[in-house]
Amino acid sequence: MKKKPRAHNEPLINNWTLVRFMVIGGYVGVATVGIFVYWYCFYDWAEDQHQLITLHQLRSWTKCEAWTGFKVANYGALDFQKDPCSYFTYGKTKASTLSLSVLVLIEMLNAVNALSEDSSILKVGLFSNPLLILACISYAYLIIAPYYCTP
Repeated sequence: MKKKPRAHNEPLINNWTLVRFMVIGGYVGVATVGIFVYWYCFYDWAEDQHQLITLHQLRSWTKCEAWTGFKVANYGALDFQKDPCSYFTYGKTKASTLSLSVLVLIEMLNAVNALSEDSSILKVGLFSNPLLILACISYAYLIIAPYYCTP
């Protein structure tokens, strides 16, 4: 509110803002898709003991019906013996939940990043909006606590 209004002929999105949006969109996309791929292909220490698949299988999951000998081990309450291809539809609940959680957490951190368009968070002050910080900490706690506070 301390800045003068922009000129009427000044664009809404200048080059700096466009580059900033592109960088933010890039790392948000990589993190969101990355955690999904990580769950399916690399997360071998998970408590649910889900079966890992290859990146090629994940990328071509729509052709699963044509694969010969594709079997997936059951995990949790999910049974994949009759239809192993349902591993890519019904079985993706945890991967989707992880992706959504990462997306929301990154967007919360981006909200802190957006406290000022031109200044550093060090100049503006991390606690210039304490309710936003409280919301970010509360969300992180709600996401992380179930994994460490279960009886």
